[in-house]
Amino acid sequence: MHKKKWESQEAERKANPTYEPRDSKVIVLDAESIHDYLEQESEESLILLELYAPWCGHCQHVAPEFREAAKQLHNLNLAGSLPVPVKLAKFDDSAQKNREYRASDAHKWNISSYPSMFLVGGPEEYPYEDGEKKELYRGQKASAEAIVFYMAALAHGQTQEEAWHGYLDVEKGKKPGMYKKGGKHETTELVELDLDNFVEEVLHSDAVWVVEYYSDKCPICNSMAPSFIEGAQKAQAEFPDHRLRYGAVNSRIFGEELATPYGVTSYPWITSFYLGENTGHMAGAGGWESFYNWGKKKVDENWEEGRTANLDAAIPEVEEDEGGEEGA
Repeated sequence: MHKKKWESQEAERKANPTYEPRDSKVIVLDAESIHDYLEQESEESLILLELYAPWCGHCQHVAPEFREAAKQLHNLNLAGSLPVPVKLAKFDDSAQKNREYRASDAHKWNISSYPSMFLVGGPEEYPYEDGEKKELYRGQKASAEAIVFYMAALAHGQTQEEAWHGYLDVEKGKKPGMYKKGGKHETTELVELDLDNFVEEVLHSDAVWVVEYYSDKCPICNSMAPSFIEGAQKAQAEFPDHRLRYGAVNSRIFGEELATPYGVTSYPWITSFYLGENTGHMAGAGGWESFYNWGKKKVDENWEEGRTANLDAAIPEVEEDEGGEEGA
């Protein structure tokens, strides 16, 4: 009876995306091993430690990418490509056998959500000192490519801020977008806007533009996308002369250059433009009707027959906050 129960539980564990197969390069730690492992390995290696729970949806989403990153970093270690070996480890904070470790205590890891990731070792950058708060990992969690890039950059002596900006530059070159061809919400009803086309398409246009600022990693943005597309399709169909157009900016990637200058501080965020000027932000976004009605309203308020595009329009410059520091 006990064997059947164990087999059933083991099958359930293996079916969970957070389960690590035998060939995984992720080091699985528990209450008995975590302290000794971090204390010993941190003297020569840089460790990315994930504190997770198998029931956590975000942890399940992250797990395959974390596992792939561990594999790639293991190969880089073997090839001698990194000046400091990088290792990925994980600790199931929800497991009954690990509760005695009390990872969430303020004098340990002080976590309040899953997954939480920390940098340990380096060996001198992020020293492991039991009883003190550790360095929180600020890179992307759900992308193997991002984790490998970020950890390799840290291994080469870059700061977290430098690593974050470095990978952001990589993404800017790729231009990830929800609405573009191949995107999760691919459509011809919207123009995917970026640094290369924003000025020409939006600011140098004689049409009224309704623009969504979103993040391709944002669940709310993803759930709202079909409604935004439907509202755009129906509203633009009423203006065959193209006096109303809809577009979208991946603010996670291009926020500093295309969102901040117009007072866009979060996502999803809907705003409007006419003749090179921002003409107001939308409040109370809801179903497709809200995007449809707001677009028509902005045409009524702003569009004028005979007015021509302002070809001198440019993105406003933003004054730098000398006392501020950008986080990753």
